[in-house]
Amino acid sequence: MSEYSTGELGKLFNISTRSIQFYDKKDLLKPAYIKDNNYRVYTEKEVEKLKIILILKSIDISLKDIKELLKNDKDMKLINLIISEKINETEKIIQENKKKLDHMHNIKAMISEKSNSQIQKLIDIENAMTKNAERKKLYKKLFLIGGIGTFSQLLGISISFAVKSYLPFLISLTIAILCAILITNNYFQSVVYMCPNCHNQFKPKLLQIMFAAHTSKTRKLTCPYCNEKNHCLEVIHD
Repeated sequence: MSEYSTGELGKLFNISTRSIQFYDKKDLLKPAYIKDNNYRVYTEKEVEKLKIILILKSIDISLKDIKELLKNDKDMKLINLIISEKINETEKIIQENKKKLDHMHNIKAMISEKSNSQIQKLIDIENAMTKNAERKKLYKKLFLIGGIGTFSQLLGISISFAVKSYLPFLISLTIAILCAILITNNYFQSVVYMCPNCHNQFKPKLLQIMFAAHTSKTRKLTCPYCNEKNHCLEVIHD
């Protein structure tokens, strides 16, 4: 049977002798025997045990739980239970970190490299971010109005074909136009834009908004305060 010193065991698993000594101190990995000169000797049995310790440690199982698992050779049922708990904990951490990461990206996107506005403007940025739920409500409302306009137009076309008259189509077209005007007016009255350079909020003219290059949350506009042209964040107006 092969025998290993503390140093040789460490090299075998590419870990420090201090780690092995620590596992010894915690009663996780005792040597097979100790020579008269206090020389610790490990055998294949301890090698196998160390493999298990390192596998469990790699999936973030605590040393306390590892010690419990190794005691009396616990079966896989307990391992399955502990791993399930660790998966739940890890998933929660990942979700929380994803929210933090998204929030960091959103704030970073609102600060241009040339920005020289004061740090107090972070409050305005944060307030703008928290209004995202209100923005979703606005878009749902506009989508509903648009749906009514589209439905009435399709219905008018169908009725016009059926009765062979332009009147239902003209009525539905009028409704659709009114819905479009209502959507545009609601949208224009509800939003302002925040400049990522000076972080002031402003309301551009309707035509500027309509024809500006845009993403789902921004429009490329020229700020009237600093005269910089950037993708400005759409913010729900108080």
